[in-house]
Amino acid sequence: FFIITACQDDAPYEDTEVMMTFTTRAVVTQDKESNAIDVEKMDNLRVIVVRENGDIVYNDTRQVDGEPTATVSFQTPVKTGGENFKFFAIANYSSLVKVPDWGNVDIDGLITYVEGNGSEISINSPIPQTKYWTAKVNPYESLSVSQQLDYLVSKISVQFKNETNKAQS
Repeated sequence: FFIITACQDDAPYEDTEVMMTFTTRAVVTQDKESNAIDVEKMDNLRVIVVRENGDIVYNDTRQVDGEPTATVSFQTPVKTGGENFKFFAIANYSSLVKVPDWGNVDIDGLITYVEGNGSEISINSPIPQTKYWTAKVNPYESLSVSQQLDYLVSKISVQFKNETNKAQS
C-alpha cells in the first residue's frame, strides 16, 4: 500500500498588469524658449523590472522621439499576497559612451554602473535620465505608476552680453 502525495506551491502566481508613465525633466530656465532644450528631451527609453528573487520579468526599449511622456505596460505573474519588484528606467541610454550589457543585467550593479558612467556621454547627445524604485505589486490589481526621470548630469549655457562695445578679455 503506497500513499502518493503532491506538493503544491504555497504561493501560486496570478497575472497582473503593470503600467508605468515616465515624464522628462527638460526645463528651460531662461525667459524665452531655446532650441537647446530639444536636444535634452527623451529620445529612447529602456525599462527593466526585476522580481524580488532577482528574475528579470521585463527588459525592453522603445523610441520616444522627443515626446514629453512615455507609457510602458506589461503583464507578469505575481505571487498570491503580492511581492516587491525593482523598477529601473533610463531615457537616452544610447548617449552613454560605456554601454552595459543590457541583456544580462544585475539591477543593483546597473544602478552603480550608470551613476558612475553618467558623466561620460556622447557630445551633442541628450543627457541620460534615470529613475529607480521598489514597489509592491499585488495580484488581481492593476498597478499604475507615474515617475519623473532625473538627470544623471547637467549642462549649462552661459551667455555674456557686452554692453560696453569695447573688447573684453
